[in-house]
Amino acid sequence: MLELKHIKKEYRSKKGGNTLAVNDISLVFENTGMTFLLGKSGSGKSTLLNIIGGLDRYDSGEITILGKSSSNFTKEDFDSYRNTYVGFIFQEFHVLEDYTVYENIILALQLQKKEVDHQKIQSLLSKLELSELKDRKINELSGGQKQRVAIARALIKDPKIILADEPTGNLDSKTSRQVLDLLKQISKEKLVIIVSHDEESAQEYADRIIEIRDGAVIRDTKEITEVPQISEKFQLIRSKLPTKESFRLGVGSLKHKKIRLCATIFLTACALFFLGMSDTMASFQMAKAHAKLMVENEKNLVSIQHIDPSSTSWYSINLPWQQKDIDAVKDQIPEFISSYRISLDQTELQYTSLGINQPTNSMEDNYYTVGAYTQMQVVPLPENQTWIKENVIGHLPQNEDEIVISNYVSSIIQKYGIQPYTENELDLTDVYYPANDQELVEKGLYINFNGIKKVKIVGVIQYDLSKYEAIKKTIDKTTYLLYSDLSSEVKATYNRIYVAEDFFQYLNIPDTPMVNMNYIYDLSLEDGTGLYANINYSNKPLTYFDGTNYQTIDKLNDHQILLSPEDIAMLYSDNSYEAALEEYLSKQPEDADLEAMEKSYFEHFVSQYRQLIGEKVRFCVKGMNDKNLTEEKELEIIGVVPLDKQNGRIYTYVSEQNVEQFKTYPIERNELLFHCSDQKELQQLFTEFAPGGEYQATTVYSSDLVNMNEFFNLAKKVAFYISLVFAVFALILITNFIFSSIAYRKKEIGILRALGARGMDVFKIFMWEGFFLALISGILASIGTGVVCAVLNPMIINTIGIGLTPLMFGIRQIGLIFVIVFVITIIASLLPIRKISKMKPIDAILKR
Repeated sequence: MLELKHIKKEYRSKKGGNTLAVNDISLVFENTGMTFLLGKSGSGKSTLLNIIGGLDRYDSGEITILGKSSSNFTKEDFDSYRNTYVGFIFQEFHVLEDYTVYENIILALQLQKKEVDHQKIQSLLSKLELSELKDRKINELSGGQKQRVAIARALIKDPKIILADEPTGNLDSKTSRQVLDLLKQISKEKLVIIVSHDEESAQEYADRIIEIRDGAVIRDTKEITEVPQISEKFQLIRSKLPTKESFRLGVGSLKHKKIRLCATIFLTACALFFLGMSDTMASFQMAKAHAKLMVENEKNLVSIQHIDPSSTSWYSINLPWQQKDIDAVKDQIPEFISSYRISLDQTELQYTSLGINQPTNSMEDNYYTVGAYTQMQVVPLPENQTWIKENVIGHLPQNEDEIVISNYVSSIIQKYGIQPYTENELDLTDVYYPANDQELVEKGLYINFNGIKKVKIVGVIQYDLSKYEAIKKTIDKTTYLLYSDLSSEVKATYNRIYVAEDFFQYLNIPDTPMVNMNYIYDLSLEDGTGLYANINYSNKPLTYFDGTNYQTIDKLNDHQILLSPEDIAMLYSDNSYEAALEEYLSKQPEDADLEAMEKSYFEHFVSQYRQLIGEKVRFCVKGMNDKNLTEEKELEIIGVVPLDKQNGRIYTYVSEQNVEQFKTYPIERNELLFHCSDQKELQQLFTEFAPGGEYQATTVYSSDLVNMNEFFNLAKKVAFYISLVFAVFALILITNFIFSSIAYRKKEIGILRALGARGMDVFKIFMWEGFFLALISGILASIGTGVVCAVLNPMIINTIGIGLTPLMFGIRQIGLIFVIVFVITIIASLLPIRKISKMKPIDAILKR
């Protein structure tokens, strides 16, 4: 049945020397009988036994079992060979300490995928005098009892070969004889090969004695040349450790490294927590949240704005709506009305004045300051309007000189007052303070609209302002953010002035363009000095001073520029020209000709910098994101213009062509307004016209949601990178934990492999261990993430003042946490498990 042909095995020591443990041994064994392998320690007998049993690999030669050569056996084939044909009995017993006697025995059957025959096991236990001990743990047995358990485990699977390595080495003489008697009886039906140095026992029990010295056979009392025939066909049984047992072996080992286990679980849970928080914040869908907020709070007015790409997140430039822009979005918003801004000069591009008294700049007045100085949009209502959904005290505008304001603007008027219209703007009348909205409307008060025409407030729209009462009443630093956040809602809703369709004809504003000062007009000299200028152009003749004489030019060409004295002061001094001029004039006698003095001061000032005349200056226009919107262009400085006394402005003049694309008109369509109450349609619109795009949908909630989204984008990145750091630590810890567990259980693994367990069985054991570790970490991380989200949500809601649950922790995050932790665990487990699976069983048993 068993034949060895020219078996050689050499060990390579760490010091570089080689030891020939088995030297060209060829042996044939009978199918039954007891064979003793004798020799001194280090002779090679145990190595030969391990090679026969497949616990160790030979370097050359061949082993034949039932006519099947093992030359091409894989590691798994040797595992199956041990599982099918070999039963091991060791000097150190090598039984599983955490198992009972009965469990140790049936484990061999389970690996063979055989049904457990309880009657057969009971008979075997009786035969080995273990019946009363079957439920005992191994650590409760004596040495002889443990050895009988090892014999029972070897016999239960009915192997063809019993290999015993010093089976009586740790037993007293009486117990030794009992074990040898038992093995002698077994040898009548099986081949029993015993490694021993006890020649006396060999003489008494052996059917054959083979003596080995220096790895070679020096004596064989019964040399056999022909391999005994056996009718049985060679067929391997591949092991399969039951899931229940692999789970028990895997989870059972966790109790041995409690501190390390807790540290590993904690750090892994931390990594998963930050990952869960990162995904929770990443799951925030602004368009969906926006639509939900609108529907839940019964808001339906949406504004579509045309945003200049050069805008920044902190300062957006609204472009006017031209027909081509309207055509680009009309499919998404087929029905809309337009909102306009009115600008009368460069410095008031986005302001509409109603003659409201200027609030103070104290903390207490932040609530009102927002409304008094935030852009007021003018919205002409169609004749059959359905756009105002709220109640109106008074009535909607019917005549060209009538306007309707919000109760928010009305509240500012009530606090600070408003000046009634007078024919003479310098004739300031008493300020009027209405007691309430009703009184303001009933007064029929005419006020000055941007110094152009008189208009009458005929209606006040009643918006729900209850949420702002806390802001007005709570005056401390904790509410300052709420004051500033309010500006978005003011712009979006409360600062719109509703007028009749013929309102603009009534204003009769000349359609004269201006330079849009929302952009940066950059001037820089050759030496690198530069400034941001207050640029303008003129179609009328301009008078300037060239350092010597006054000149007049009808029109600047595209390569000429006229500086202001303020430009020169900014380039060459830290003082303002205007401030220096005022100080100079203040020191003159009361009867002095101030106009002449101012002219003289101007001429003297410019003369000091006469060298600038004729110099080149680089000119370009930048967006608020500081990116160039035009190519740099060289302009020649031809002179300096005096202060414009008529409007009190200080301008730097260039040709109209140089600022053509940055013109703005007094009346421009600034936004498209429409109503929508369907949540799905709103979500689609907010997705289509998202922040950051050329066309953006805004509502009363836009600013809060954008800020929240930006915060989440930053926070999720921070949480993600923190989770990566912790994940690396967790990966290292889990790997270390598995390595530590393997090192601790290496002998146990070797025992299982000796029984015939395959590498896959070992893999399952440690995967259960990793699975349990991952499960606990995942549960803790899920609970922690859920609790933190539950705590943070009310805090965020209270801070931003809108009824939205921003952190939606749910199935997705739980699923992600568990997927990630299992992936980490698998990755961390692969290396150590692969290493132990490749280890030779005898090395694992001997922990080497």
